[in-house]
Amino acid sequence: MDTSTVKKEDGSLKVKIYRKPTHTDQYLQFDSNHPLEHKLSVVRTLHHRASTVITEDADKEKERKHVNEALKKCGYPEWAIKRGASTTQRDKTNKKSESTEDTKKTMVGVPYIKDLSEAIRRIMKDYGCAVYFKPRNTIRQLLCSPKDPAKKEEICGVVYQINCGGTRTQKCTSTYVGETSKTLKTRFDQHRRPSSTSSHVSLHLHQPDRESHTITMDNIKILDRDPCTFERKIREAIHIRRLKPDLNKNVGAAELPAIYSNILPAADDVTPLSRDD
Repeated sequence: MDTSTVKKEDGSLKVKIYRKPTHTDQYLQFDSNHPLEHKLSVVRTLHHRASTVITEDADKEKERKHVNEALKKCGYPEWAIKRGASTTQRDKTNKKSESTEDTKKTMVGVPYIKDLSEAIRRIMKDYGCAVYFKPRNTIRQLLCSPKDPAKKEEICGVVYQINCGGTRTQKCTSTYVGETSKTLKTRFDQHRRPSSTSSHVSLHLHQPDRESHTITMDNIKILDRDPCTFERKIREAIHIRRLKPDLNKNVGAAELPAIYSNILPAADDVTPLSRDD
């Protein structure tokens, strides 16, 4: 918690904020392309920590002065510091009522684009929908890649497309779209099993003219990724509607809302017989 506990001469304890000698007091720059509420939350969080963690008034005042000086170096104007600090006190009295009200609203996250995102939030507010902002591309995302890229067969939570490669003498253009929470290699092996009667790809590979059909990892293309099952099944249904793969015997595990009919081609030749993958 970045705290320092000090034992006083009378044996009692007091708590202060601890900073490493290498601490640079660098916080979110005020001129960065982030929503104003994110910047004010930096002020609010630092002042809230000073008010709740530190035990003695003299140390609290010293910490507030240190925080204000650090924020000024990060470009925060006086009005932003005062507004963020005053919000800390107001939140204590309104926290319960605001949390009760927010539970009744639908929360929607949108990428932050200056001025445009604020306009969207004002419009959605009239429909009882609370909008929060998410940063788009950050410098960290553009420059930092701490992990080595995963191999295609090791990636989980994907929507994929399988193209039957046929043979050198006989081509096959059949395709299949599916989704899986497992690694792509695990799902690929399931499709290749002769006993996998629930897989339409397996049935295609092991029909009487099986020598005319073949699939390899090179024939698999990752169309989308999503770690959440519900959202991933929506993505699968969208790609099935868009690509119309002939090996799919249904429209996916999720029913698309009617609004998708206006932006995607109608799946006239796909009959929703079941919900099996």
